[in-house]
Order: sequence, then structure tokens, then C-alpha cells
Amino acid sequence: MGIRLKKTVKFGPLNVNLSKSGLGFSVGTKKGYRFTWGSTGRKRHTFFIPGTGLSYVKESGTARPTKETLAQSQSFFSWHRIGKLIGITAIIVILALYILKQLGMEIDWQVVFNFVKETFFATK
Repeated sequence: MGIRLKKTVKFGPLNVNLSKSGLGFSVGTKKGYRFTWGSTGRKRHTFFIPGTGLSYVKESGTARPTKETLAQSQSFFSWHRIGKLIGITAIIVILALYILKQLGMEIDWQVVFNFVKETFFATK
């Protein structure tokens, strides 16, 4: 028996899933459809009728990953993972901006740029 690890962070209809094999996404509604993009590149479309337990699942890339492809997806600097990290970052920024706009708050972009510059590009 193996140890399993999974953590899900929800942003409205978007779920970001972190597991031992990597990062995955799912997006959908509670009223009939969810799309899932797994950490190993597997894609799943789930159509369901709420409250009935009846659903239809269509998967692509369902072949079990080989040791090579699994190792590539688990490598931190793989293009697959970098693309997902950029996507998550963009979604989080968009959601944060939307929430701030709804609250009537303004962002001082000069403060943000100075923080990024000092944090990531500071020369010592």
C-alpha cells in the first residue's frame, strides 16, 4: 500500500490540484460538466446529471505513463510544468485583480514593480 498526497485549492469554478505526480487543473460547474487536465497530461471531460449519480466520462491520453514520461512530468523544470505554473500564476493574478476591483480598491503598480525588481532582480 502506498502513501497518497493530494491538495486541492478552489477558485470558484477552477480547482488547482497538487499531488505527488504534479500539478493538475479542473474547471466546471456543479450543473453538469467538468474538464480535468491531470498532472501527467491526461485530459478528462465529465458530463453528469446532478443528484442522480449518472455521468459520462471521455478521456484522452489514458494510457498509463511510462517511467520516462512520468519522470519528465515530475522534473521541476519540464516545459509541461513551467506552462502550468505560468497558467496558474495568470489565473491567480486575474482573480486577485477582479476581487480588488469588486471591492473598489486600486493597485499602485509602481509599488508592485519596485517590489518585483527588488525581490527578483536585485544585484548584491
